[in-house]
Amino acid sequence: MHRPCAYCGETAGLTREHVVPKFIYANNPLGKFGYNPRADAFVTWEAQIRDVCARCNNERLSVLDSYLKTFYEDNHIDKLVTEEKTIRLRYDYHLLCRALLKLTYNGIRFRGGDILLVKPFCDYILYGVDLPGHLAVKISAEVIPCHRITDHERTLLEGEAMTWSYIPPHVIRLGQMGGTAAEHLFVRYVFVKNYCFYVVIFQRSMQSQTLHKCFASFTDALPDTVFLDVAKKAVTLRVSGIDALDKYSDTALSLAEKWAAYVGKKG
Repeated sequence: MHRPCAYCGETAGLTREHVVPKFIYANNPLGKFGYNPRADAFVTWEAQIRDVCARCNNERLSVLDSYLKTFYEDNHIDKLVTEEKTIRLRYDYHLLCRALLKLTYNGIRFRGGDILLVKPFCDYILYGVDLPGHLAVKISAEVIPCHRITDHERTLLEGEAMTWSYIPPHVIRLGQMGGTAAEHLFVRYVFVKNYCFYVVIFQRSMQSQTLHKCFASFTDALPDTVFLDVAKKAVTLRVSGIDALDKYSDTALSLAEKWAAYVGKKG
């Protein structure tokens, strides 16, 4: 007996869906490396999950992957952000929102997390229909610059890295944001190189005063993030004053012991 498709619910032969679109892995081969807390192991391959029917995978979801590729190329996501003060980001709101929700849903299933607040968006992801009646979603974007290498830091580097001016962020990360806002808002992030996108899901029934406080807490924690306007096609983002090395330091420190053990096993 076939298991139901994670998106449409039909019982059909299931195929492998890339958690992150394959073209992003192709453009960022070092971005394959990550940590999966469910397996308590480092991932060194293109993460996939086998729970999507062929029709959803090859027809409905591929439309969103195609849009993400266009978005990626049009906004020059591969270009390192170094000395820029502002970045102009062009987007189609609903296609970008659907694509980010897809990545979010894929990432949660891959890690074995709770899909309760994301599953209701499946019809919106697949077909672009109305959002679920009891839930709402907002997306925001943040640009985090590369870390400029100091003369002292350069002495600690080896090989080609000694010639770099900046540390390039070979990053593809999907995860969940904590903090005060997370008590009422479900916040997931999608990092690709210098760009971070936040998917914020909340109950429509939430009292306006509570909602206002939650979003105020969110923007206080992330002062350089900007919520995208559904009626617009572009936004100017101020490049964050926090660079990529500082942004990822907490995660790196939390995995330091696991990394040492991983390197030890590799010899």
